[in-house]
Amino acid sequence: METTAIYPNRVADKLRIEQTYGWDEFGSATTPFCLSDGTLFAWGYNRIVYGDHGPYVEFEAEQIRLTLLKRFPDPQKPGIFYVWMYPQNHWNVKVYYQIKDVRNLRNAPKRPDGVQSGYDRQEGYADYIVGKYYVSPDSFQVKRE
Repeated sequence: METTAIYPNRVADKLRIEQTYGWDEFGSATTPFCLSDGTLFAWGYNRIVYGDHGPYVEFEAEQIRLTLLKRFPDPQKPGIFYVWMYPQNHWNVKVYYQIKDVRNLRNAPKRPDGVQSGYDRQEGYADYIVGKYYVSPDSFQVKRE
């Protein structure tokens, strides 16, 4: 498996995640992921994807221990690349279920703070995989294995 931390902004994100959380980029079958109230969200993860929209923890459905609900009905628009979900009783945790490839998108969408990356990456702004779930690492409590 190759690193996705291949540009300075992504290397900086990787350093922050490793120092703050102690998580390895290439996953673990035994890492617990707890929400801010201590509720177990997932057990284990595939990897951390370092893209131009920030770092995201990648999960399989089997690793997630909570029921996920859709924030909106099924997306039908061509420009929609994920289904916005959240764990039941935790509407403030955004879970992305990837439904389309983003390798053709050279720039990340605007961040919540309004910043547009403008990196113009030929390979796309992130290595998200269709059928996987993605959550910001900052949605979890800091717990080390």
